[in-house]
Amino acid sequence: MGVRLQNTPALRAVAWRDLRKASVTQTVRGLLLTPPWLVLSLVLAQDGLLALALPVSAVFFMAGLRQAHDGFHRTLGLPRGANDGFLFLLSLLMGVPLHAVKYNHLHHHAHPLAPDDIEGACARLPGWLAVASGPLFTVRMLLHAFGKARGKAFAWMVGEAAALVAVGAVAVWSECYWLRYHLVVMLLGNCLTGFFAVWLVHHHCDPSALYARTQRGWLVNSLTLNLLYHLEHHLFPAVPACRLPELARRIDTAFPAASSLPVVGLRRTRRCT
Repeated sequence: MGVRLQNTPALRAVAWRDLRKASVTQTVRGLLLTPPWLVLSLVLAQDGLLALALPVSAVFFMAGLRQAHDGFHRTLGLPRGANDGFLFLLSLLMGVPLHAVKYNHLHHHAHPLAPDDIEGACARLPGWLAVASGPLFTVRMLLHAFGKARGKAFAWMVGEAAALVAVGAVAVWSECYWLRYHLVVMLLGNCLTGFFAVWLVHHHCDPSALYARTQRGWLVNSLTLNLLYHLEHHLFPAVPACRLPELARRIDTAFPAASSLPVVGLRRTRRCT
């Protein structure tokens, strides 16, 4: 068993509270990440240009993951009610009840890779199985959240699920080709989320010590919209994604070993112990 990373004196001394609040400009930029990619993908799909639409949809989905992630931790810079409303709207665009995903994600942060961590469970699988079991991962996450949540969280989940059923009905019974395309691609994206958003950043990690991976290099992190600064996010989840590069620099200065396990890279993978 290792020493839990956040208990090291060097990391406890890292200054992070000044990074919690996003500026107005950063909030606006964060909210505008998805609309251009969504519109472009739907226009291309309606014109039958699927080979061009698919990569654009992939960028939209990744941008949506970043927005949802910030929304789960209320780091978008929005008031609570507006934050919940934004997650509701984003649920319709991404094809999944995001308040249900949020329920599991917050438990994942409280107990990363523990036996009852539903979200983190696929990190214990071989990579190929994490991909193959993608649909089961999504279904299991939703069933667990709907079975455990209560109060406002449950009400938001039910509202999102009902709205998604209505959108699906419109797609089936109308001639709206772009809507059918979008829902199918979002379904595929959600089935791959377990691999890309959980397995890649947690596989072969020790929940008692270094329980998440991270990434360095401006190119990879720019292309993934800072989503691979995952250890930093787990250590200080109140810091919005747009400010994670600065947080990573501070952590590297205080505790260089924190970046010893990259998400992607040429270095040999070893266990996070």
